[in-house]
Amino acid sequence: MYTDEDLEKMFVYERNPTILDAKRIKNSKTVILLFNAMKVPRYVLMGNGLVQCSLFRRQHDVCYACGKAGHRADVCINPIGNACKTCGTQNPQEDH
Repeated sequence: MYTDEDLEKMFVYERNPTILDAKRIKNSKTVILLFNAMKVPRYVLMGNGLVQCSLFRRQHDVCYACGKAGHRADVCINPIGNACKTCGTQNPQEDH
């Protein structure tokens, strides 16, 4: 697996003028490319080949046990009970 420095050398150079930075997401195979433009190109050059790009949308976790953002119910440290998925009220009534 390539290091962040290797990825930067492979993507950030004169043949990819809109790429400012390249970083890997933790230990995955996914690489985040930072562009200096508002539009993401369909392909970028990596060495002598083309690599397909898509827009990255960060996932926002919401806990269904306590109703707070930033984590999931399976790793909740404060599972108070059920929380309303719409408003976050703890242990809502059946007709809520």
